[in-house]
Amino acid sequence: MTCEDCEAVVDVLIGRDGKDGPTGDPNYDKRLNICPKCQGSRLYRWPSKHPCPKCDAKMIKDETSMMFWD
Repeated sequence: MTCEDCEAVVDVLIGRDGKDGPTGDPNYDKRLNICPKCQGSRLYRWPSKHPCPKCDAKMIKDETSMMFWD
């Protein structure tokens, strides 16, 4: 996602166990849909083909990176 408050591309918690939305655990749910860098909530999906929201440079995929999903 892209945070409009800090202009960063960030990974954002949106749910758990394959489901979007609140889980019933208040300690976990307070982190949903919040930017982990600035705690902002003005987030939107960022298509990876778009330029960096902060510097407007082309984003380059790092072929060595891995992504893990819980």
